[in-house]
Amino acid sequence: MFRKLDVGCGHDPKGDINVDLFLNKSERYDDTSLNVKTIPNFIRAGACHLPFKDKCFVIVICFHVLEHVDNP
Repeated sequence: MFRKLDVGCGHDPKGDINVDLFLNKSERYDDTSLNVKTIPNFIRAGACHLPFKDKCFVIVICFHVLEHVDNP
């Protein structure tokens, strides 16, 4: 079991596993590219389709993401 998942981690990851969907500055809201080589345990995925089984994490954090989801 993992401890913490950061969904939409951006440039400041806080999880044991860190997830973000948009990598290129043309896709991102902060207008900068995301360098995944500097993000530990990075997985590219969308918040609505996470590739994990249920109850894999003790906590999930998701800052400044839901306002960008089409149908939260």
